[in-house]
Amino acid sequence: MALKLAGLREFAPSWPAALCLLLLGAAIWLEYRGRYRLVALLCLPPVLASLIVLVLQLPLRQASLSAQMAWLGELPGNSAAGILAAALALLLGARARLHRPWYVAVIVLAACAVAVGAFGLFGQLAGIAPAVGWASPNSVSLLSGAGLLFCGGSVLLLRALGGGDGEEAAVVDSGLPPALLVFAIALGATMLAWRASAAGVESAQLQRFDVQASRLAAALRLSLLRYIDVLRGAQGLFAASDSVEAYEWRRYWDRMDLETRYPGVNGVGYAPRIAADQRADYEARIAALIRPGLRIRPEGEREVYYPLTYIEPLRGANLTAAALDLGTDAVLRPALEQALGRDEAVLSGKMEFASDAATPAAAGFYVFVPLRLGKRDEDQAARTLGVAFFQLQAAQWLQSVDDEHRAGLALQLYDGAGAEPARLLHADPVPEGPRTLRHSEVLSLGGREWTLQVQARPDYLRANASVLPLWVLLAGLFCSLLLFAIAWLLAGRRARAERLAVQMTAELRRSQQAFRALADTANDAIIAAGADGRIRYVNPAAERCFGYAPAAMLGEPVTCIMPERYREAHLAGMQHYLDGAPARIIGRTVELSGLRSDGSEFPLEISIAGWNAGDGTNFTAILRDISRRRETEQMLETQREELARSNADLEQFAYVASHDLQEPLRMVASYVQLLARRYKGKLDQDADDFIGFAVDGALRMQRLIDDLLAYSRIATRAEPGREIAAAECVAAAQRNLAVRVRETGAVIEYGELPLLRMDPSQLAQLFQNLLGNALKFCTEGTPRVRISAEREDAFWHFRVADNGIGIDPQYAERIFVIFQRLHPRQQYAGTGIGLAICKKIVERAGGRIWVESMPGAGATFHFTLPVLEPAA
Repeated sequence: MALKLAGLREFAPSWPAALCLLLLGAAIWLEYRGRYRLVALLCLPPVLASLIVLVLQLPLRQASLSAQMAWLGELPGNSAAGILAAALALLLGARARLHRPWYVAVIVLAACAVAVGAFGLFGQLAGIAPAVGWASPNSVSLLSGAGLLFCGGSVLLLRALGGGDGEEAAVVDSGLPPALLVFAIALGATMLAWRASAAGVESAQLQRFDVQASRLAAALRLSLLRYIDVLRGAQGLFAASDSVEAYEWRRYWDRMDLETRYPGVNGVGYAPRIAADQRADYEARIAALIRPGLRIRPEGEREVYYPLTYIEPLRGANLTAAALDLGTDAVLRPALEQALGRDEAVLSGKMEFASDAATPAAAGFYVFVPLRLGKRDEDQAARTLGVAFFQLQAAQWLQSVDDEHRAGLALQLYDGAGAEPARLLHADPVPEGPRTLRHSEVLSLGGREWTLQVQARPDYLRANASVLPLWVLLAGLFCSLLLFAIAWLLAGRRARAERLAVQMTAELRRSQQAFRALADTANDAIIAAGADGRIRYVNPAAERCFGYAPAAMLGEPVTCIMPERYREAHLAGMQHYLDGAPARIIGRTVELSGLRSDGSEFPLEISIAGWNAGDGTNFTAILRDISRRRETEQMLETQREELARSNADLEQFAYVASHDLQEPLRMVASYVQLLARRYKGKLDQDADDFIGFAVDGALRMQRLIDDLLAYSRIATRAEPGREIAAAECVAAAQRNLAVRVRETGAVIEYGELPLLRMDPSQLAQLFQNLLGNALKFCTEGTPRVRISAEREDAFWHFRVADNGIGIDPQYAERIFVIFQRLHPRQQYAGTGIGLAICKKIVERAGGRIWVESMPGAGATFHFTLPVLEPAA
């Protein structure tokens, strides 16, 4: 295979490609120097230029470059692809260390740049140029291919020197050289396969083209013979009559419908052979038939004349052709004489035809057939009448050739054996392209030679192209990259394994250090033992817990830190577990006693876990000294008992005190009331006022003691809880308030209420206090109270809503405190203990109570009570 090193154009790159490669070379040098920002700056122009070129070369794009950017059109598509890959590899790798995704992307892009450079370089050296579009390697010059190889290889080398995070550096160092060798060999094999595939496709395409061109030449012969056969009909016309008149000539050819069936016939005529002594008779006859004074043109004496007598159609230039001597034309005379001499159809040389003065002349030729009378063996001169002819325009005649033979082909037809431009009869327009197919053939027709040249149009090349070379190219590239990756991975496997071993060793060491640091700094004691029951590890906290030095505990049986009463059970339980029985305390947290080095016992909270290793079953125990917690729990229990006893004493005291105060207070109140009745009006006004104050104070004190006694009875005199209907308690409370209800005209509404389990008297007291407040703190209108209940999970949610004066939200908690009042006694009577009793009743039953209200908008008291669960 000859190397193609002769042409400078094939050797040197285009100037945009050279500029981009120079920028990339400078960027590689700067990356080696560590100037990463300048690397990115130099890579941006090649990236933008190559992207613009590739986008504009997409099949679906029909855009063209502007005048300001027309220079980009000199950058070939392959070169743009390789430059883009190399520039992106440099741009993404412009940093000291790379993480895995970026590292892999840089390696892949650099390998693509190497592949494009290798394809271009091998393609130019081997002369491979298959028609596979912009991917053809002949679009990459020798220097461009070498430059891309240098750029891609340099990026791979820089990555090998710089490496990536983790194991990538080791893999590149050991695996890249052999992988690149495999990649180069695979690329060479791909080029050979591509070359063979492209050569086969090109040979098959050329063979198909030659066959179609030969068929086109045969079609031209058949078409011309068909025209000659029609023209021979004139011989029969003259043989059937002694003379043919002008109207007979016209009628005959009108019936032939030449314009439709035989395109290109500019005129069909008859020219008799007139000897010199017959000229006068001929001119007299045509003067009488055509027009007076008509003579043979041009003037002059000749031995033989061939004046044009009949011609159809009579229009355009044919109107002035009568009596024109065809024998005076240097091109037509040889054809005339040859037709008459050989007694067969003959073609003339190239002629120019014009339908009228306004129409440009078109190239064509004459077809002559001799007209004779009598038999062929008689004297030709005596029986010769003249010639019949066709004037054929070459372009229109060629259009009649079957489109099947001309599809995708452009032909040039020359008069003569050479392709001389002056003798061109017809030429189809052919768009210029980088590659085409040509066929040349000399045709012998009607006593003349024509040169037929056939050229393939771009649509013919596209229709007959094969994508096999492209698929071979893509498959070879894919396999090359795959082999490159496999070789890279296999070659770097040892380095990767060593790297992994080092990492695992370091991770194990860090894990051990972390575990030791965690165990050594733990506040709880950690002890590990084997299946033999001997201690293998203790942390420093174990020394503080048991009083032994860590070294003294290693290798000792774990029973040394157990009281004597636990040891036998421990050994039996361990053996039981090792035999495969279910664990009893392993995996749980239990409280036991531990044994210190001085023989004292202390409470422990211990969690034991069992695990298997290569040497068998092992156990780990986490132990916590709970001596202080036990002391705290004991102290809290003592305080709880003392507080419960104190609360019981206080409740008993409050009940007794309030009960015992009833009798003396009742006596004081009765005697003061007696003084008020007996001496009212007998003393002065001050005395009456003082007695009134004493009576009022005694009565208020008596009510206060009664309420306090009722508050204390909630806990001291409560009945056992029993099943009771809430509606019955509401009815009882309503009866107790019947007088107040009649006085105010209050409306109390309640629907279906649930069954509850609690003290009926306390539930009635709860509703009575809430209803009493609603009746007391009412507006001037009719008091209205609505009681409802709905279930919410395990509680009944009660609502007691009224239309009273309402409560400021800031006092929502204060109103449930004992003896707290929001209004003076002169305005609203009471001791301020009613809602405190409600709160104590609800909380004693396991619920809670609260209020929602706004001043002037009424109040809604909410409380919850447990649901009465049905008996199982």
